[in-house]
Amino acid sequence: MLQIQEVEFAYGGSQAVAGCTFDVPDRKVTGLIGPNGAGKSTLLQVLSGLVVPDGGKVVLDPPDASVGYLGQEHPGGDDTVRAALERRTGVTAAEAALAEAAGALATGAVAAEERYAAALTRYEATSAGDF
Repeated sequence: MLQIQEVEFAYGGSQAVAGCTFDVPDRKVTGLIGPNGAGKSTLLQVLSGLVVPDGGKVVLDPPDASVGYLGQEHPGGDDTVRAALERRTGVTAAEAALAEAAGALATGAVAAEERYAAALTRYEATSAGDF
């Protein structure tokens, strides 16, 4: 489940998102519609963790769930489409966390099993294996 509670975000002095509150129940698809400049992309960036809200909070249940954001415009550079999708959907970060947790598990680090289990859950939640 995803809960958005009184989320606010401003660029400089321009308010992009103001007091946004809604829930997305587990296993439900929710559309976000509105006119150009209404703050849709900004809100999605807040939900995915790309930007930190000025106020309010975003609650994910389970806490290690993730929200991916794929902007409508590609930032350019030397990325392949696959690399851009993996990065923007959270797959790259999930793979890095899983590799780090596997290393900790291999060395017998404290709480390594729990870290690995959480990293694996995050990896699977992003559908990284499907890439």
